[in-house]
Amino acid sequence: MPKNFLTDESGAVTVDFVVLTGAIVMLGLAALGVVSQGTADLSNDTSAEIASIDAGALPFGDTATGPLRGVDLSTYDTYDSRHDANWLSGTYSGWSDLEDDDIMNRYNQSYGIATATMDSGTIGYHEGAHVDYVAVLETIMVERNMEVPSDNYTATEIRAAYN
Repeated sequence: MPKNFLTDESGAVTVDFVVLTGAIVMLGLAALGVVSQGTADLSNDTSAEIASIDAGALPFGDTATGPLRGVDLSTYDTYDSRHDANWLSGTYSGWSDLEDDDIMNRYNQSYGIATATMDSGTIGYHEGAHVDYVAVLETIMVERNMEVPSDNYTATEIRAAYN
């Protein structure tokens, strides 16, 4: 009889399963209760911060108070119509994290592309996009007190040459 009891696998297995499943569900609900308030607070804070951003007031300085080589990104007229104030702000924010060497390399590359067809007065999408890149990079360089080559055209001058 004891041998049969130890080897017998029949019985109320579903009762064990129901209790175990109930415990797992309760643990999940408890975790949800703990995390949901923090998530809701973060979501509300993020929403309020985004709503408070004025895309017209970009953090790029003012040409009247600082030498931005003629580029005030808050009023800069981009060449590429897809490069709006949000694009300028996002690109500025993303590139501001780059090292000085990376900024200078991007500037030299974009400047070369932006001015490649300047003498002809014709510009393609590729060159036009790089005019806008030069504007953002010049602004970052000036804010970091990096040397912007003084014999180069400014982004504003390049932009005007293609109009």
